[in-house]
Amino acid sequence: MTRQKKLRGERRRIRNLKRELTELSKKLTTPRSTSSTYKGYDAFHFRMFELIGEFDLIPRRKKRDFLQEIINLVSNLHNLKTSKESGYRVMCYFFLPHMEYMIVSIFYTKAGLDDFYRGLYHSGRFEKEMIPIVDPNYLQREWQINVPSYLEVKGYHCNFKARENETMWLIGNLS
Repeated sequence: MTRQKKLRGERRRIRNLKRELTELSKKLTTPRSTSSTYKGYDAFHFRMFELIGEFDLIPRRKKRDFLQEIINLVSNLHNLKTSKESGYRVMCYFFLPHMEYMIVSIFYTKAGLDDFYRGLYHSGRFEKEMIPIVDPNYLQREWQINVPSYLEVKGYHCNFKARENETMWLIGNLS
């Protein structure tokens, strides 16, 4: 029986990542333009292999904790919005179970969010290869993830070879 390789510095890397998330959740970023048709956005990318290393070696429990931290970041940024910033849409998206990368985005206008969806659906491939998950409690049941009720959740089963047996999730202000 072969032992699974140990990941060196795992605690330190996860602790540093949690510190970074705490810093990001303290204030909202500001847009480069105040136009209502501004399509820009800010995004925080978390590429797990670059940040932690062999992410597959990390136990599911720790992955779940990190995913909960990401959702808490979205929730905190949502709660920081003032009446002037009420049009901002904060969301995250990621793939389970591998979680190679996670992205937290802040769209400053509805036009920016619409542009994101236009890019997602541009070739018609998304509708063909992504099957909506209709169970609203899937993340709670399968991953024990708590999503605040004011955040929307959309999940999709991936139906193409590159991401077989994976699910894509969008969580936040999705409309």
